[in-house]
Amino acid sequence: MKMRSILYIALTATPFIAGCGSSDSDSDDGSKAPAAGSLEALYGNWTSDCRYNSDNDNYGRQTVTFSNNGTVSIVDKAYSDFDCELLTTSSDPKTYNYTDDGQMTGADTGLVMRQVTLQELQDAPYKWLIYVTPQLNKAIVTYGSTTYPTQMTLDHVFNKEGASQAYVAGSANVTILHHFALNFKTGGTEADGFDTVDASTAAWSPSSKYVSGESSDGGIWVRTLSDGDYNYLHDAGAVALDQVTTIPTTWLRKYGNDENPTDPIPSVKKNHSYVIKLRDNSYAKFRVLNTPDPQADNWPLLIEYQLM
Repeated sequence: MKMRSILYIALTATPFIAGCGSSDSDSDDGSKAPAAGSLEALYGNWTSDCRYNSDNDNYGRQTVTFSNNGTVSIVDKAYSDFDCELLTTSSDPKTYNYTDDGQMTGADTGLVMRQVTLQELQDAPYKWLIYVTPQLNKAIVTYGSTTYPTQMTLDHVFNKEGASQAYVAGSANVTILHHFALNFKTGGTEADGFDTVDASTAAWSPSSKYVSGESSDGGIWVRTLSDGDYNYLHDAGAVALDQVTTIPTTWLRKYGNDENPTDPIPSVKKNHSYVIKLRDNSYAKFRVLNTPDPQADNWPLLIEYQLM
C-alpha cells in the first residue's frame, strides 16, 4: 500500500500548534466556554500526534501551551517507537511572547482563523494562522514568516489536552479525515485499532477504476472500511449539509465479477456533501471544506459532519 510519512520537525525549524476560528468575539465571562474564534479559545495545552523525526531517527510529540499573559511555551518530547509509550528525552520548554493580530478568513476554506505572531521566532516561521474547531478540541496551525499565509494547510494538527474528540450531537462537528482513518462517533484513528475505524483517505480509487479525466495520484478518495462489495459512500452533490436528509439505496461497487463488475469511483470534491455508511451499519453525512490536495502528507480532508 502506498503511504506518505509524516515528519516530526524540530521546533527551531517549523513549530507545530493547535488553534481556532469561527466567532468574532474575544470575550469570555468565565461562566461559558469561549467562542471558537476568540483568543481565549487558544488558552491551555495542545498536544500533537506522534510524528517521526528523520534527523534524530526517533518519534516525538510537541506540546504547545498558550497562556493569558501573552506567552506561549513549546516542549518537544522524543520517544523510541511509533506508539509513543517509551519516553527517552524531553526538551526544556521554550517560551516566547506572542501578540494577537486579530482574525483572518482563509482563502480556500472560508473559515476564520486567529493571527498570532511569536515575537522571538525570527529564524523560523513565526506568523501563525490558528484554527480551532467549534468543539474547541482540535486545532490546526498554518504558518508563514514575514506575512501570514492566505490558505490553510492541514499538516499541523493538535488535540486539546483533556478534551473529548467524540461526536457532539446538535452542533457542527469539524475534524480531519486522513489516511490513518477516523471513527465518526468516537474521533478515534487507526492507532486505536483498525477494526474500530469507519473510513480513510487515499490517492487512488477504492475500485482501481477511474471516471474520465481522473487517475491515481490526481485526487483524494474516501475508502469505507466495512466489509462488503461496495464503497459505502454516496455523493449528494455541492449542497449544504442540512440539505442531505435521506439514506441512499445504492452504492458504488468496489469488488465484483464478470456479471457485476467494479465501478469507476470519483474522487471527493470541495463543498460536496456525502453520505457514508459506518462500520456498525449506521450512517453519517459530511461536507468537504478544503480543496483536496493529493500531494499533502496522508491526504487530509477537513470535513464538517453529523450522524444520521
